[in-house]
Amino acid sequence: MRTIRQHLTYPRIAATLAAFLAAGAGAWAAASSTTPSIHACYKKRGGALRIAARCRRGEAALSWSRVAPTGAKGATGAKGVTGARGPGGKRGATGAQGAKGETGPAGQVRAFATITPGSPATIKAGAHGVVSAKTSGGITCVFLEASIAVASTSPVVTSKVEDVTFAASPGSCREGTTEGIQVKGYGPGGVANTTETFSIVVP
Repeated sequence: MRTIRQHLTYPRIAATLAAFLAAGAGAWAAASSTTPSIHACYKKRGGALRIAARCRRGEAALSWSRVAPTGAKGATGAKGVTGARGPGGKRGATGAQGAKGETGPAGQVRAFATITPGSPATIKAGAHGVVSAKTSGGITCVFLEASIAVASTSPVVTSKVEDVTFAASPGSCREGTTEGIQVKGYGPGGVANTTETFSIVVP
């Protein structure tokens, strides 16, 4: 150890390292690319330093790690500021049309018909729940099936002619003991209309 100290004086080490860095960079890279440590030799006399895997007579071997040990983990940094909201994306493509739903249950209409007033009144084919109709004194009495309680119905009567309206009164007309729905038409100015065809629906 005394011999190393005698030869490795500060001026000598400084000069040797300067020459080593200037002229030995290529050799350093070659040595460090394949080994985890750097091996060098220094002369016991004079203290000259060189990179080498094996030392000559009169030289002593030195080595030091090429990679420094991993340092301690640093403290977690503070949370960053929330960034600005980005622009909205483009509208997606229209999806495919869904499958057709199942047919719903039949409606609760109990009776319907298209009737032309007259003696006798005419019921158009395709009627349902309407048995007969009779016109007398400008009023048409519509008779329903016996299973339908006329007095509890709320019939709706319409016409294709816009200026003709109809009033329907359940139980206001009868034939014998059978009750019917009284239907009366009105034209412009409230004048009675006894000839216009109408449609009646009983929910």
